[in-house]
Amino acid sequence: MRIFLAFAKEACALRTGRNWTIERVQRESEEFLRQLTIKVVFAKFPGLDQHWISNINGSLSSDVKRKFERSPEWKSYEDLLETPKTESTSRAKSAPEPIRNSEPRSILAQPRAAVDAFIARIREKTGREITRKDIYTAAGYKDRTQFERFQSGKRCTNAAKENFIRVMNLDPTGFFRELEKKKRY
Repeated sequence: MRIFLAFAKEACALRTGRNWTIERVQRESEEFLRQLTIKVVFAKFPGLDQHWISNINGSLSSDVKRKFERSPEWKSYEDLLETPKTESTSRAKSAPEPIRNSEPRSILAQPRAAVDAFIARIREKTGREITRKDIYTAAGYKDRTQFERFQSGKRCTNAAKENFIRVMNLDPTGFFRELEKKKRY
């Protein structure tokens, strides 16, 4: 957990230097914790991996998450997330920023997390629930195959990646406009 906290502190430093949002700091930090846990468990405790890590999707078990969340390092991490950015604090806390085209590598590094963040952003800004189907429909797809490939990071075409990134960069008004346009046809 000390290594995780050091990573989170560095990620928070990027909020000012590279304009990372709180959501991005949280996403990157928690993915780092997941990957670090997997590496440590497989290297040091190979027989315990099924107790710590889900074989289905590689996520940490709920028991392990609860243990992490009770640690003092996790409390320090939460305090870091609540520490306001020096400029535009109210904007950073009130509305998460859309994923920018300048961040396609981070989207492609963790596409499922980016999709989850996009869904949460739309819900937070509009109060409306959207589904993954709404996202691939707005991108112009009638079937979920390319979207599932995009989320898994495997065998997705470049055109599909660009379409999904384009849709996830839309503001809520643009997203719902695009969705309605595609639903008509």
